Amino acid sequence: MTALSDALTQYESDFAQLQTVLAQYPASLRTEPGACGDWSPQQVVAHLSGWLQEGKRRYKRFHTGTGKINYNLDAFNAVSVRKRKDHNWAHAVAELEKLAFELAALARQVPDERSERDERYQEWLNIMAAEFREHGAQLVAFREQKKA
Repeated sequence: MTALSDALTQYESDFAQLQTVLAQYPASLRTEPGACGDWSPQQVVAHLSGWLQEGKRRYKRFHTGTGKINYNLDAFNAVSVRKRKDHNWAHAVAELEKLAFELAALARQVPDERSERDERYQEWLNIMAAEFREHGAQLVAFREQKKA
């Protein structure tokens, strides 16, 4: 197994766990602020979709040797959430799933020699897997807090 295939396995596992959380998320909490800072659960989904979309864009360019980008994280996140403000829950989750599956498909197409030469492929998957875990845990904690 390569580092990329290991990262892909973890990414897919963490995304499946997040999907489980999202599938059973209470409708009454989906747009309530406070799940992650001021964000509602739906805005968390929008945030993740923005980064997956960016991951797809970057993946397609890594082989050209494009350098490291220093993101203004707050601005990027704000734009991702704002672009998706009119989505309902079903649309937001469907977009997230589509983008997550598309990034995984791109990862499967990376030749082993390319992924061994350029760690950015697995780094992106590792970052997204960590985001899935972190935000999934926040969504569960928010749901449990609201039950109490």
